[in-house]
Amino acid sequence: MTTRRCIDCREVKPVEAFYVYNGSVSPYCYPCHPYVKSLVAQACNNYLRALLTGLLEVAMGGETRPVGYEHTMKNGFIKVKQHDGSWPLKHHLVAEQMLGRKLAPNERVQLKNSKESRRDPKPEDITIVVVDPDKPPKQHAGNMSHPPSKKSQMQKEIDRLHDLLGESQDQIEDLKQEILRLQELVSSKDLTP
Repeated sequence: MTTRRCIDCREVKPVEAFYVYNGSVSPYCYPCHPYVKSLVAQACNNYLRALLTGLLEVAMGGETRPVGYEHTMKNGFIKVKQHDGSWPLKHHLVAEQMLGRKLAPNERVQLKNSKESRRDPKPEDITIVVVDPDKPPKQHAGNMSHPPSKKSQMQKEIDRLHDLLGESQDQIEDLKQEILRLQELVSSKDLTP
């Protein structure tokens, strides 16, 4: 039985345990081969993404909830599960029933008695307001701009340090060139008095 040593894990294994491509045997065993590792990483990422998506759906009352299920959010508004899997706000659905059509992008739904209407929106408590599409939307809790996250601040600092490092490396290269030039000058001339 012929054996080889993997250049990654350094284990001696039979040749059959090594990745073969176009008839040539790779220096990597199957688990260590970069292509196999990338496939495994991709499969793990897909699995984690599916797992997290499933957890998120369950947390939001996803596929485990029947169509028509109502989820009360922390702010008191109610979302209703639809056939397509979406979760529109209940007072938007009532407004659309009043209009007999979907809301236009420039239409906003306002509730007259917001605390009571959030729990049980009735057509008489709903006002539909048409806003100017050229005017920027009014800031409210749903679309307030948030301060930059710690992660984004850290990424900006990393980018700044990378730029600084690049500039420093350029300066070091310039200094090395200057040192070499001065060394050549010193070696070519006799500077003794």
